[in-house]
Amino acid sequence: PKLYEWFRRALVSGYIPRGTTRLFGPMDKFPFDGGEGQFLLEANVRNMTFQFLPDWPAAEIVDMDVVLDNTRLYSTQNRSINRGREVVDAKVEIGDLRKPVLTIDSFSAGTLESLHNYAQDSPIGRVFGGNLGRVRVAGDATFKLDLMVPITDWRSFTFSARIVSSDGTLEIAGFDPPVTGLTGTVTIDRDGVASEALGGQFLGQPVTIDVMNAPTDLSGFQVLAKARGRADSRALVEDLGLPVEGLINGQAGYTVDLLFPKRGNEQPVPFTVSVESDLIGLAVNVPSPFLKPADQPAFVSGDIRFMPGGQRIESSGVADGGVSWRVAFAREAEEWDLERGTLALGGGQLGDEETRGLHIRGNVANVRLDDWLRLSRGSEARSGTAERIRSIDVEVDSLRILGQHLRDHRVRVDRSARDWLVQLEGEQVIGSVFVPYDFSSDRALIMEMDRLVLPGDEENTIEAGEQPDPRTLPPIRLTAQEFGLGKRYFGAVDVQFARTEDGLVADSFVARDETFEIVGNARWIALPTDPIGHRSYLMATLTSNNVMSTMQRLDYQPGIVSDDMSILFDLSWSGGPRTDVFNSLNGDVQVRFGGGQLDEIDPGAGRLFGLMSIVALPRRLSLDFTDVFDKGFGFDSIEGSFRIIDGEAYTCNLTLVGPAADIAIIGRASLTQREYEQAAVVSANFGNSLPVVGAVVAGPQVAAALLIFSQIFKKPLQEMGQVYYGINGSWDDPLIESTDAAAFASSIELAGCITDSE
Repeated sequence: PKLYEWFRRALVSGYIPRGTTRLFGPMDKFPFDGGEGQFLLEANVRNMTFQFLPDWPAAEIVDMDVVLDNTRLYSTQNRSINRGREVVDAKVEIGDLRKPVLTIDSFSAGTLESLHNYAQDSPIGRVFGGNLGRVRVAGDATFKLDLMVPITDWRSFTFSARIVSSDGTLEIAGFDPPVTGLTGTVTIDRDGVASEALGGQFLGQPVTIDVMNAPTDLSGFQVLAKARGRADSRALVEDLGLPVEGLINGQAGYTVDLLFPKRGNEQPVPFTVSVESDLIGLAVNVPSPFLKPADQPAFVSGDIRFMPGGQRIESSGVADGGVSWRVAFAREAEEWDLERGTLALGGGQLGDEETRGLHIRGNVANVRLDDWLRLSRGSEARSGTAERIRSIDVEVDSLRILGQHLRDHRVRVDRSARDWLVQLEGEQVIGSVFVPYDFSSDRALIMEMDRLVLPGDEENTIEAGEQPDPRTLPPIRLTAQEFGLGKRYFGAVDVQFARTEDGLVADSFVARDETFEIVGNARWIALPTDPIGHRSYLMATLTSNNVMSTMQRLDYQPGIVSDDMSILFDLSWSGGPRTDVFNSLNGDVQVRFGGGQLDEIDPGAGRLFGLMSIVALPRRLSLDFTDVFDKGFGFDSIEGSFRIIDGEAYTCNLTLVGPAADIAIIGRASLTQREYEQAAVVSANFGNSLPVVGAVVAGPQVAAALLIFSQIFKKPLQEMGQVYYGINGSWDDPLIESTDAAAFASSIELAGCITDSE
C-alpha cells in the first residue's frame, strides 16, 4: 500500500506514447524469483512531472525510457529539467518493489544560479538553516546528486550533492563585494557540508574558502564557511566601501567566518559574519589613540549579525588596547545607516544607549582633539563617519587641544544643531567650549571657563610646528574667571578674536587681577616670511598697585617692593600662543617703577626680571649702605627700556635713582641662555663712601662713557665718585666684579647704544 500511495503522489502527470509488455512462465511462481519466467515492461514516458519526494522540486521529465524487470524498476535513458538545470541519463532505480528503495544518481552541467535555486527549494537548503537566500551566485558549474529514498519510510531519505564551480561568482547580501573566479568543490549531505580546493578572488586578492560543519562550541550554527585572504587599503575603500579614504594604507591578512544558523533553534540565531585580523602591514592614519604604524600588530575581532526580518544589522567586537564596540544599523530606503551604538576605550564598559548615534566612552592615554576636529571637517567620506558621533565621555591622560597640552582631564562632547559642546574638567581646565562644525563659517568658537590654566612647563609645551594655521580657525571668544599660563596667573580674562583674511585679530583684551590689570591688543596671522608660516603680535600695558603681589601671581621674584609699576610690551614671535617663544622673540619692553626698595632674592629668580640685574647688584657690592640696607635698598624710581632681538634683550638706559646711590646698567641679557653680559656704573649720593676702583683714564672709552651719561642718563659723569662693574655669567650665579670705563664702553658698543653718526 505505501508503494502504491507513493506512485500515486509521485506520478503527477505525463503520458506514455508507446510501450511493450512481455510475460511468460508459471503464474504460481510470479514474480519468478527463481528464474522460472519473466515479467518485462518497457515504456517511453513523455512530459512527466515526477514528484519523487514532497520537499524536493519535481523533476520535469521531457523523455524517459522505463524498464520494469520482474520486481526491478529502473531508467538509464532519460532527459529532464530541474529548476532550469538539464539532466541527461540519470540512473533512477527501485531495486525490489517488494522492499522499495528509490535511488537516483544524476549528473548535470548548468549555472550556479540554477543550482542555487534548486538547493534553496530542497532539503539541501536546510543544511544552511534556510539562509541560502542571502547568497547570490553566478557562473558555470556541474552538479552530481545521489539520492536514496526508502519508500515505505520516505522521510528517512539521504542524499549527497556535489557542486563543482569552474569560474563562478559568489556574493553575500549586505556584505559586498563578491568573490570572483570561484573554483573548487562543495559536497553537501544530510549531515553537513565539506569543500575541496575552494577559492577565488576577493577584494582583488586571492582568497581560500573552507566550508564545513560548524564546531560544537557554536551550538546555534550548522555550517561554517571560513575565508582567508589579504586586503589592501584601496580595495577596502573603493570595493568594500569603508569610509576611511586617506586614513589607511598598506594591506593586511584577514579571516572571515560565515556562520549559517541551524533550523529549529529555540531562540532565533542570526546569520553572522565574523572578521578577524592582526592588521600587520596596514597603517592606520587616524588620530591617537587609533594611530598605528604598518608594522605594528593590532588584533581586531568582530561579528556582524543580520537580524531576523532583514531590517537590522548588529555588530560587536574588540581590539587591542582595550577597545570594544556594540553598534546597530538599520535599513532605510534600501540603505544601511548607523542607528545607535557605543565605542568603549581603555577597557571602559559598553552601555545601552537610549539616543541615536555613536557614543564614545572610557579612558584614553593620548588624544589630539585638533586632529579629530580636523578629521570631522575632512572629505565627505570622512565626515560621514564623524557625523554619526553623538556624544563622547572619556578620561584623557594626555589631551592636546588648540595648541595646548593638558593632563588628566575628563572630556565630554555632545552634538548640537550647529556646534560641538566640549566640556572639560580637570586641574587645569574647568569649563565649556562651543566648537562649530564648520570652521570656514562665521560662527565663533566660544570658550566659557571657570578655570583655564594653559601648560607652561617645557614638558607640556606644544612645538610651534604642531600648531594650526590661524587662517583655518574660526573667530574665538574667551571669557575665563581664572586664566593662567603655566604658573603665571592673570586673573579674569575677556578677549575676542575676529577672523580676518590673514588670521585672528583681537582689537582689545583685558586681564584683571586683585593687584594688576593688563590691557592690550593681539594678532595671530599668517606670514609667508616667517619660518613657521605664521606669527603672533602682542601690544599691552601692565599696571600694578602692589608689585610684590603682582609678581608672585605672575611667577616672578623681582625683589622689588613698590606700589607703582607699569610695563609696556610691544612683542612678536614665531608661531601661535605658546610659552616657549624666546628663541624667536622680538620687540620692545619699557619698565617703570615708582618709589620702593629692593629685597634679597634668590639669584636667577623669574625669567622676565632676569633682565633686571639691577636687583642683584647692590647685595653683591662691597658698599657701605648699612643705614638704608637694613630695610632694603631704597630707590625713588627704576626706569628702562629693552630692545629684544631673537631672544636677546639689549638695554642702554636701565637706571635706578635712589637716596643712597644711582645705578645704571647697559648691555645684553639672554632670555634663551639665561645669562648676562652687562656693565654697571654706581654713583653714591651721600658722602664719599664708594671705593675708588678702576680709576678713570682719559681716552675714547671715557668719552663714550661721558656721552652715555650726558645723552642717556641726563646727568653729568664725574671723574671721581663712580665705580664700574661687570655683570657676566648665568642668572643663577652671576659674576659681579670691578671693572673700568673701557669695559663699560664695550658694553655700550655691544648694546648698540651709539650709532655710527654719533
